[in-house]
Amino acid sequence: MAEKLILLINPRKNSKVRRTIDFALESVGMSVHIADNAAEAMDLANDYVFDAIVVEERIDSRTSGNELIRELRVAHPYLNALLISKKDRPEELHADAFIAMPWETIDALVEIVEYLAELNNPN
Repeated sequence: MAEKLILLINPRKNSKVRRTIDFALESVGMSVHIADNAAEAMDLANDYVFDAIVVEERIDSRTSGNELIRELRVAHPYLNALLISKKDRPEELHADAFIAMPWETIDALVEIVEYLAELNNPN
């Protein structure tokens, strides 16, 4: 199986959540690129072909993760996305999957990302 390329969009550089997600995805053989903000996420999405993206709902005061997914899909409609949030699921969800924090284990998130990463390329 080819290494899956994942984009993690999380603005909190030193957060435990960001480190945990990054470590968990890399521990199952995924390559993770991290964007700190919406502009960086757009740049990375233009430079690489990601198998899936993981987006935190709160990016900054102007951009929600859900809206960022919608914007990314204008140029990259193939993107498979997981939205993570401490809030309830948005009424109009632009992601393929949603998971609420806190979660009991990181395993559920990893399984969802593995599934999303396989959707476009089942080999």
